[in-house]
Amino acid sequence: RGQLWVNHFPYQVVEQGVRGFEADAQRRRLLLWRKDKLGVVEISALQHPETLVDPDSLVRWVFQDGRGIEQAFWIYDDSHVLFRDGPTVFLLNVETPGESTPRRLFTGRPSSAIAYVEAAGTVYYLDQHTRRFSALELFSKVIRTASPPPASHDRGSRVRTRPE
Repeated sequence: RGQLWVNHFPYQVVEQGVRGFEADAQRRRLLLWRKDKLGVVEISALQHPETLVDPDSLVRWVFQDGRGIEQAFWIYDDSHVLFRDGPTVFLLNVETPGESTPRRLFTGRPSSAIAYVEAAGTVYYLDQHTRRFSALELFSKVIRTASPPPASHDRGSRVRTRPE
């Protein structure tokens, strides 16, 4: 159970324990998670099997101290990962070397899922203490940017004009 297979050699990327994955189509990579780990698989590496020294090197484990990772999302132009480890939600920078320590954002209600809306840059959850539906805007509060994400990041918005 929990194997990850692809249609390129070496075919089996992870032998067991995969709980989920999310694709980053623009950069051609996968975010995958196990109970205790978050990993990134570069799809381009699968297309050049002659460069693979060790099939285990296909997964770059970006976080290995989890206890019960249940959900993970690419966010902020797919440079960060938002993930839920048990009831606690973290943010992890996977692009900048040396910034591999996740930042704890909040603790939600145990056994409740989170939802991330990319167009709004916001994560929704049930508050641990009040049990109320809550939201946290990530772009301005966590990543420390005053400007909105680039237009290419906002995949859901459309500009409409009226014909004259």
